[in-house]
Amino acid sequence: MQVKLIIAVMLFISFCLSAQANAQCAAKTTAAGRWRDPLKPSDRLEDMCKRHILTYQAERGKMVIVNMNPEDCAAALDFARNNGNESWHDDWFLWNKIGCSHGMFIFIK
Repeated sequence: MQVKLIIAVMLFISFCLSAQANAQCAAKTTAAGRWRDPLKPSDRLEDMCKRHILTYQAERGKMVIVNMNPEDCAAALDFARNNGNESWHDDWFLWNKIGCSHGMFIFIK
């Protein structure tokens, strides 16, 4: 009985880790968002995920997160920071909608 329980727990943990590792995000539009804030968009996204904030109004631009979850937050940060999705001009030009594999979406309006 204990062996079956241990195996079931190990399979559950393996499944959870696999799901987390496979979380991916991608831009869902080709339109650029505009952003002016003390934090660049990826840093604001990280702050919102850490503090479980779903809406943030910047000086220019409003970030909205729908269906927030930890796996997608990590994947969205990776997407925003590491794929050339941010560049500085007069204000930030970048993605305005990211969709992630576990159902989370991030919008900049």
